[in-house]
Amino acid sequence: MVMEAALSPQGSVIVRAEEKVDCGVHAKVQLRGHDLAKMDGLRIFAKSDPYFVLSRANEDGSWTPVHRTDFVEGTVDPVWPLVCLSAQRTCNGDLVRPLKIEVFDHDNNNDDDPMGEVMTSLQDLGESDPSRTWPVMLDGEQKGTLSPLDTPAPEIFNIPTFVDYLHGGLELNVIVGIDFTASNGDPQKPGTLHYVQEGAENQYETALRCLLDILSEYDTDQEYPVYGFGAKPDGGSVQHCFPVGGHAPKKGTQGVLEAYRQCLAEGLQLSGPPLFNPIMEAALAKANSDKENGRNTYTILVVLCDGSFTDIHNCLDTLLAAATSPLSVILIGVGEMRALSSAPGPPPPISPTHNPLSPCLSAGDEDFSEMSKLDGDDGRLKSFTTGELCPRDLVQFVKVRRLGG
Repeated sequence: MVMEAALSPQGSVIVRAEEKVDCGVHAKVQLRGHDLAKMDGLRIFAKSDPYFVLSRANEDGSWTPVHRTDFVEGTVDPVWPLVCLSAQRTCNGDLVRPLKIEVFDHDNNNDDDPMGEVMTSLQDLGESDPSRTWPVMLDGEQKGTLSPLDTPAPEIFNIPTFVDYLHGGLELNVIVGIDFTASNGDPQKPGTLHYVQEGAENQYETALRCLLDILSEYDTDQEYPVYGFGAKPDGGSVQHCFPVGGHAPKKGTQGVLEAYRQCLAEGLQLSGPPLFNPIMEAALAKANSDKENGRNTYTILVVLCDGSFTDIHNCLDTLLAAATSPLSVILIGVGEMRALSSAPGPPPPISPTHNPLSPCLSAGDEDFSEMSKLDGDDGRLKSFTTGELCPRDLVQFVKVRRLGG
């Protein structure tokens, strides 16, 4: 006899949905608290560990959390890190939509205690000045205040999306960076990553061909500046942003491959350390120059590297500076690689949802942990010097492996 247990409700799930508004507006603000409620310890030595949760109002009167800070330990006058809030995520593009800031006291052993709340809006936060204060109310009584810091000043600004650039008829401008550090192995020895032989491609060449064959369909002039890093191109000192195969841009995928082989044939001396930031700064300068001169271009920096680099702190700061520039970075981790073939014929037409930055190479199993830290897929990048969060994901990282079988 089979007994069937009766199913009983174990809880409920509430789903709230609203039409998403395409909006590139952001607000930047850093908040501080003053004379907040003392929640921990005896009266004389009382303290708090405050943090705040920012929530947006829903049509049914409920609230949806959209941002939470870390707690600041042992103070009633906290200064929280700078936050950059997307209007799309925070208020779905409605800058005057009610927002609620709830301040809590962090507790390791018990539930966190409420310290009060503030009613505001994204416009109110982004356009506030240092003299602005918001009373923190708890059970009808004021328990301190919140106010913005004056450095950096609160700001509302717009970050164009990639779709915005596509709608504007932009052209892609592709820049190539190649890792020539000694960790790639002696290019004269078979089996190393830069070993060149007639009739066969090494792993760098296959990666370049696969990626450029796709991006070239959206780069009208198909002229690519190519730079190397981590080597001694003339036998002198190590350089981290030197032209490969001469200063002139290379014509098409074949031109890039020929310049790459020419550079190795001329006796390039592989060295180190692997510094990626100089090439990134050069690409950012190009993107900003085009923007300032009214050129409707979007720069894509493609960097091929066999492993980690040693200037990740500088790279993070440069990426933060590039947040409002028409620039994206594709990092290719070269190791074992499998190239994906593409269908013959002309490229498909560009649609608003198409993203030519999608990788054309499949993921592999190599360890590129430092490189993957620059990819914002698992969380927004943060500056090591200021703690500021990057408002958009600029980097696509993919590991590649050789086609087997």
